[in-house]
Amino acid sequence: MQQNQALNARIESTQSLQGPQVGSSLRNLSGFDLNGKPLLVTFSSASDKTLLLVFSPHCQYCKQNWPRWQKVLDSGKAMHVLYADLSGDADMAYLDAYDHSKSRQLIRLDQETKRAYSLSTTPTTLIIGKGGHIDGVWIGTLSEPQAEAIVSKL
Repeated sequence: MQQNQALNARIESTQSLQGPQVGSSLRNLSGFDLNGKPLLVTFSSASDKTLLLVFSPHCQYCKQNWPRWQKVLDSGKAMHVLYADLSGDADMAYLDAYDHSKSRQLIRLDQETKRAYSLSTTPTTLIIGKGGHIDGVWIGTLSEPQAEAIVSKL
């Protein structure tokens, strides 16, 4: 049997655009803190669900998405909030413009982690449950019903 190698390569190259899959595991994220020091975030022992917000400060869709994320953050649900910057340009001053909570964490993801978990599209919203289980994935700008669905899953 012959295979179309060009088509197979194209399919493989677009798989990272699909993002992480619900039901898969996200054991940890590695990257850097704001001082450039290595940072490892582990989900295996988390007691609360984690809301992982993947963004880039230069992304216009991310800017449009902040009001929906704020609605989720203001829901009063118990959660750990983790911001994952794909560009490496975000700082806490940037987050201060959008999120005033005290329990937030920012990680600048390294290239290996971005590839391993197919984190290449912004904005992306994930709910990470116990043991690193991905309970929900929303890629792109959220609609009002999607924001409500996220709140109900937390």
